[in-house]
Amino acid sequence: MKTVFLVGCPRSGTTWLQIILGSHPGIATVRETHLFDRYLADIYARYESEAQKIGKDGLRILLGEDKLDRLCRNFADGVLAEIAATKPGCSVVLEKTASQIWSTQLMRRLYPEAYFLHIVRDPRAVAASMLAYARESWANEGEPRRADSGRGVAERRHDRSSRPGRVASGASRSATRIWSPPPMRRWPRFWPRSASIRSAMTASASRSTH
Repeated sequence: MKTVFLVGCPRSGTTWLQIILGSHPGIATVRETHLFDRYLADIYARYESEAQKIGKDGLRILLGEDKLDRLCRNFADGVLAEIAATKPGCSVVLEKTASQIWSTQLMRRLYPEAYFLHIVRDPRAVAASMLAYARESWANEGEPRRADSGRGVAERRHDRSSRPGRVASGASRSATRIWSPPPMRRWPRFWPRSASIRSAMTASASRSTH
């Protein structure tokens, strides 16, 4: 079983690439797990902080680095096995969490044999996508529909275009809100706080389309 990690800047197209690759019968993948950047990274951060403190509490009194690596690898193996179980007979497990681009050192430490796919998009297009993402709730399009919604992406687009400036009814809102995207504050390093910088980014992205 091959392990592949797909990483990249948010809004760079990691989800689209995951959908394309996940359509192959031999590739198993699921929604973002944040296995490394939220779960395992916290364990290692606390483990490293214990080395800077005087005391006898913490995992360091029981585990050396090699043993910690083995235990965390076993845990990660279990998570990846669960991903593989979603598509019996697959030969590749694809774990896609875009923000784990900041955890590649830890990922390589635990999985030196793994493959990495790093998607790179024109930064002007990324900035334009972030601006649009902040204004609209179109990030849920392309997600599987709820079984009881009875509505597709094309129908939802038609509703918006035929009723400009109006707020959708409660029924429409429940049908379109399949998944609530996370707020922009999750990626502060990618989002300029200065209004002048945002304006310059918008202008640059606009010029790139002409």
